[in-house]
Amino acid sequence: MTENVDVPLPEGHGVSVRFAPSRAFDPAAFPSGGAGMVGTADDVLRVLEAAYEGMSGALTLAMRDAVYGV
Repeated sequence: MTENVDVPLPEGHGVSVRFAPSRAFDPAAFPSGGAGMVGTADDVLRVLEAAYEGMSGALTLAMRDAVYGV
């Protein structure tokens, strides 16, 4: 993704969201707090697998079962 990409939102949810990935590495940038994590698809998959397996301690077993429908 390049800088300042405007991604349109579905109707009724606003106009668009602007992405600026370089902000993640800029110590002077304001921490937006809801923008999500920065990483590759493999990074996201590792986080999900760790949460599912319980290795990271990110989710209790009850939370995991609710999230994954186990």
